[in-house]
Amino acid sequence: RVRLVDTTGAASPEAIRSNVSAPPVPSLLRGFSAPVRLEFDYTDAELAFLAAQVLRTATPRVVVLGKHEAKLDAFRAIGIETAASGAWEGMADVVVECSGSPSGFAAAVAAVRPRGTIVLKTTCAEPVPMDTSRVVVNEVTVIGSRCGPFDVAIDLLARGAVAVDPLIDATMPLSRGVDALAR
Repeated sequence: RVRLVDTTGAASPEAIRSNVSAPPVPSLLRGFSAPVRLEFDYTDAELAFLAAQVLRTATPRVVVLGKHEAKLDAFRAIGIETAASGAWEGMADVVVECSGSPSGFAAAVAAVRPRGTIVLKTTCAEPVPMDTSRVVVNEVTVIGSRCGPFDVAIDLLARGAVAVDPLIDATMPLSRGVDALAR
């Protein structure tokens, strides 16, 4: 069962869902939503959009590399620098790989400088081909990252440091909570 509540903690009787085998798990860094979201599959652009904003709170320069101008436009609209894939060959200190594509790891290896770091933020349904020679020769550090501290994420949201409005495609009243969960 999942029960939606409003900000005062009052339960909405019409927002009860039965036959849910696992308890709801808050996923604030992935969904940036109320803890009723059981699963959310980001597109590569959505994950990169969130990751770039979080990175911007920690470092003055974030550059998003990509192939699709329409996707890069969303970053430019919020003041994040963009460049074409391949434009930063061997120049980046840290690369956060958010492509969701099996070719993303190779692109990250190409972009990172020797002794740089690659942070893998997505998983792929398909196997990822990995030529380890460049990673080993250039002494590249590879780190997997799924989530981070929830308190930091909540603070970033509260301060407006991460814009989530561009990711929202619908707003529904609490009375339509069941419909919202079914989306």
